[in-house]
Amino acid sequence: MIINTYIYTIILGLAIGTVITIVSYVTVGILAKFAPEFARRAKESITLPYVLSFSALVIVYAIVKSVVPAIIAAGIAMYAPNQIIYAQQRRRKSLALEQLSAAVGLFSNTFLITKSIPRGLEAVAKHVPAPVGEAFQTAYSELTFGVSINQVADQLAETLGISYAYVFASLLKSADKQGDVMAPLFRDLGYKIAAARDKANFQHTEVSTVRYTNVMLLALPVPAYLVLLNKLPEATETFLQTTAGNVLVTMWLVAIIAWVFLDRLIVEE
Repeated sequence: MIINTYIYTIILGLAIGTVITIVSYVTVGILAKFAPEFARRAKESITLPYVLSFSALVIVYAIVKSVVPAIIAAGIAMYAPNQIIYAQQRRRKSLALEQLSAAVGLFSNTFLITKSIPRGLEAVAKHVPAPVGEAFQTAYSELTFGVSINQVADQLAETLGISYAYVFASLLKSADKQGDVMAPLFRDLGYKIAAARDKANFQHTEVSTVRYTNVMLLALPVPAYLVLLNKLPEATETFLQTTAGNVLVTMWLVAIIAWVFLDRLIVEE
């Protein structure tokens, strides 16, 4: 019976979150006539984060009957999509760094032999997978269609989004003017990227175990709560609605927030 009640609460929370999101979206659409730029930015933020936030607010309040943990949970839910996007961007940058080392080395060798920047870009596009190979393919296509080397280099660096890509773009611009005399600099850059890649892989290996352990510890209260709810439904439900229960839930939510910020700090280092 209690399990059914919680399922109903979750569905109700999602429904309320969806309704509020739709209302907010329509309201912003109406305001677009008076403040189009504000409306555009607001529309970008309204969707999944709003649904998750309002749903979390309703669900947590229904369980613990306390405003503070409910608001904290809503904030975490609002921020969750951003954290997922951040993790995806980090993985993409890590993959780009991994591939750029080989790409720069291949470009350097091809450029030294052919004395041609387009041929170097083409070689990388053919032999290096996405995302780096795809970015080089775009650069090669634009260059062959007459786009200036400066625009192509800048766009390539912006697409890859890592610092070494901007260094490579700068060397591309210089190579267009100075020729194959720049080839050794491309090779040196390849060595530096390889060293940075090895360092990043070592740090990832060192940190991964700790990160996964922390995630498991933070997630452990959820299955523990479900087990207790199944074994002692009335006692578990009553405990969460006491001061001690509220403090416990609040501390758990604060620990999640602390872990997110510390995790970002460690990863960025």
